[in-house]
Amino acid sequence: GLKVANRILHVVPQDAKAFHCKIVCLIHLSKFNEALQLLQKQQALAKNLIFEKAYCQYRLNQTKEALATVEQADQPDYRLKELKAQILYRLELFNDSLAVYRDVIKNTHDDYSDERETNVTAVVAQLQMKDIKSDVVKLRSDTYELCYNWVCILIARGQHVEAEKKLRVCEKLCRSSLEEDGASEEEIEIELALLRIQLGYVYQKQGQIKEAQQLYTAALKLKLDDPALIAVASNNTVVINKNQNVFDSKKKMKAATSDNLTHKLPSLQRKQIALNNAILMYYTNNFDQCNKLCKSV
Repeated sequence: GLKVANRILHVVPQDAKAFHCKIVCLIHLSKFNEALQLLQKQQALAKNLIFEKAYCQYRLNQTKEALATVEQADQPDYRLKELKAQILYRLELFNDSLAVYRDVIKNTHDDYSDERETNVTAVVAQLQMKDIKSDVVKLRSDTYELCYNWVCILIARGQHVEAEKKLRVCEKLCRSSLEEDGASEEEIEIELALLRIQLGYVYQKQGQIKEAQQLYTAALKLKLDDPALIAVASNNTVVINKNQNVFDSKKKMKAATSDNLTHKLPSLQRKQIALNNAILMYYTNNFDQCNKLCKSV
């Protein structure tokens, strides 16, 4: 990845190295728009900064533009390949993303193998959800992130009993890791909310509705800062409510259909939420709105 500059440098515009340092500093300050504008303005100095430009576009959700930028490189290094794999994942071109990740894993030997394998399992999980089979025999599950992605694979396969067991292992790995880092109990509970919501879904699929609802309710009482997590727990609660507790369902569906979820949830999940929103409108006898939502689905 990018190296952190030890201090902000005074930039001499004609100096390519100084210009590169300034771009790196802006990226580490999360000033992606400012960095991108500077890259576009100073094209002569920016001609070799393909990775930095594509990364800024990616972080600004300019995903198609980021892919076009990455593909400008004649001989992409592993950084560009990894970024391309992430871009392809966001574009939901999962087979292409998997192929790039496998190429990177095969040809790199450094300290980031866990992160790469985690990303591979995430891609495989998405392929499983689309009912596209992929070889997962050699994938590990000995870290929290790898274990969680394995849970997603099992759920996509409909193996809910196995997924529940794996979630128990996930929780132990997650808690152990966070305790080692000195996290507070409140921080641990917030981090575990992802696993609890996923466990709730597993219960729901197995008909254990009361247990599922308790987990969703407990998770939504926490100070979650992830809109995707809130959306999933809210949507699943609406499904449990059906034609009961309509006021509560309307409130939760508002959280599940927030505009900022476009880049947070894959299209399949957003489509399911949109369908549930249409069904909710049907339950409230709002048939005109129901028809509109059905068309949008």
